[in-house]
Amino acid sequence: MQYVLNAVQAKKIDSISINNVGIPSMVLMERAALAVADAVEKHIKKSGMGTQKAKRKFRILSVCGSGNNGADAVAAARILYERGYNAEVFAVKREGTEEFEKQLSIARASKVRIINRAKFGEYNIIIDGLFGIGLSRNVEGLYAQIINGINESDAWVLSVDIPSGINASDGRIMSTAVKADKTVTFGYTKIGNVLYPGAEYAGKVKTADAGFAKKAVKSIRNKAFTYSAEDLCLIPKRKAHSNKGTYGKVLVIAGSASMGGAASLAALAAYRSGAGLVKVLTHENQRTAVQKNVPEAIVETYGDGITQTEINKIMKNALSWATCVIIGPGISTSDTASWMTEYILRNSTVTTVLDADALNLIAQKKEFKELLKDGVTFIVTPHLGEMARLTGTSVPVIQGKLIETAGKFAKKYNVVCVLKDARTIVAAPSGDIYVNTSGNSGMATGGSGDVLTGVIAGMKVSGLDTFDAACVGVLLHGLGGDHAAEKRGEHGMKAGDIIDGITNVMSVSGMEQK
Repeated sequence: MQYVLNAVQAKKIDSISINNVGIPSMVLMERAALAVADAVEKHIKKSGMGTQKAKRKFRILSVCGSGNNGADAVAAARILYERGYNAEVFAVKREGTEEFEKQLSIARASKVRIINRAKFGEYNIIIDGLFGIGLSRNVEGLYAQIINGINESDAWVLSVDIPSGINASDGRIMSTAVKADKTVTFGYTKIGNVLYPGAEYAGKVKTADAGFAKKAVKSIRNKAFTYSAEDLCLIPKRKAHSNKGTYGKVLVIAGSASMGGAASLAALAAYRSGAGLVKVLTHENQRTAVQKNVPEAIVETYGDGITQTEINKIMKNALSWATCVIIGPGISTSDTASWMTEYILRNSTVTTVLDADALNLIAQKKEFKELLKDGVTFIVTPHLGEMARLTGTSVPVIQGKLIETAGKFAKKYNVVCVLKDARTIVAAPSGDIYVNTSGNSGMATGGSGDVLTGVIAGMKVSGLDTFDAACVGVLLHGLGGDHAAEKRGEHGMKAGDIIDGITNVMSVSGMEQK
């Protein structure tokens, strides 16, 4: 697990480390600058040139604002200069924070060339230290011209902590931003480096140890976090002395008269993610397809013309069997679908994943939304369009406030909210936030969301609590998509390939080792 911080949290860690613990700011700055210098030198060595030849050829420019981010960049240039590289400092201003002025003085005493104008095209490497995490307004005037000049150059660009022009708390572009090849961030990565479009501008992100005090980190509440493949160890191991009942029973309420694929995908994904038994409740038109695609599944159906009393009876029996429920994929918004959704909202006492048409029905009926508040047994999995309908807002607004939107919805309705986008956010009512970094654009294909519901259910019946099941499920779903992309290519992927990828990821992650 790795923490992902917003600007306020990152500043607080810095402040506590300096003012409460007593670590001098110049010490933290020197460690940060060393990490930047090391990253630049590593890039140069990867160019294939011998060190001496590289030192003669490469021209390095640190572009420095007048804040502490600029001070980091000044110090990095000085370290590279002392290592024998041709490094210069472009200081937009000569006055700034105390640390910036000290670093500029040290660089000057070390004979580093400091300039006030630069032709960016003359440099091979540019260190971007123009703005740090404190940027809160649009970039204009001279600073916008500098950023555009950096982007128009052919130089390899490394940003200090975060690309200048990216909002550290949400990844927005503040009118213009540096397009970095690499970003070296300190202590903990910033949300702006993870969420799009900031993630695209950050390039490859390296998190360096800047020496922040552990006490400072512990003081930050509700830190967002992310998982990597190593965290699949959170999935409970399967027991030698067990049977199919040990690993839970997933009820998949999916499909309708004219839509059947969603039921098969969700059911198969649940099985592939560890469920012991899966029952599919679907329209009678889909029985043959589900039995063919998922022969291991128990299949129960309903037909046209069924009454609410009749469907409630079927629902009661099915729900009494289940230890986890999925409802929504492909069920339509018909009266029958509405009755099934209402029954689950009123009667489910087990973790229930609400997806697709179930969410559309909830958005249409205020009384359904209020039923969500009865207990933290519900996981909602909206994509941006569904979330816009649920909240009565627009997709662009949500895109700019992914974490805020998911967090507010989770808290207001007492649910776990899985807000699906290029970076999926999982929010708990407690305020905990998970930011997923696995997955790729090939997963933007029909049925991918149906697979995710099955994976989350599989994680739940494997023994994880509701929030962890959602987080690890999203991680595993993305890792499965990454494996599929390696095998098929992002253009050629389909949802079923993600399921195959999940199987492979789980088999090679060490989970199957005794």
